[in-house]
Amino acid sequence: MVARVDVSQNDLPWEFMTDHVPNVLFFPRGRKDQSVPFPPEAPLTLPNLLRFALGHSSPPPPGSGPFQGGFQQGRVSHLEREVETLRAELQSLHRAQAHLQGQLQEAKREGRGLQQEVQALWEHQGHLQCQREHLRGLYEQKTRELEAVAEKLQELAAVSERLLAEYAFLKEDLYANFIEISL
Repeated sequence: MVARVDVSQNDLPWEFMTDHVPNVLFFPRGRKDQSVPFPPEAPLTLPNLLRFALGHSSPPPPGSGPFQGGFQQGRVSHLEREVETLRAELQSLHRAQAHLQGQLQEAKREGRGLQQEVQALWEHQGHLQCQREHLRGLYEQKTRELEAVAEKLQELAAVSERLLAEYAFLKEDLYANFIEISL
């Protein structure tokens, strides 16, 4: 019997802990103490997997021959089907991994694009800050100039009022002198 175990959701004894997946462990029926992991240095191929499984399987009953009764052939066929199922799942995982890597690369590209946009915005903000400071300086300069012009206008207005008052006084005085001379 071939079974798949999700090691993220099942606890295995420490001797069967692995640092890589997929991994194959062989648990012979009735001989738990003879359980063995697939050699990590061997490539996980169908011939290697069959050699491993058959090498650790119970030998057939004496006199039955290697394929008598189809026992051994049935085991091999079953293992081949299970290996094909595992291969299909592995291909599916590889496709999913490739898809995720594509998405990750796209996300990285978008991240770099966003970083460039942020950098451009910071530069633009710096430019705007310089313009703001320049405009503030111009505003303060124009404000001082307008205050100076306003002071001069006030002085002119005061002088004009004084001149108008003097003119009015002179006009009255001249009119009074004119009437005196005329009489």
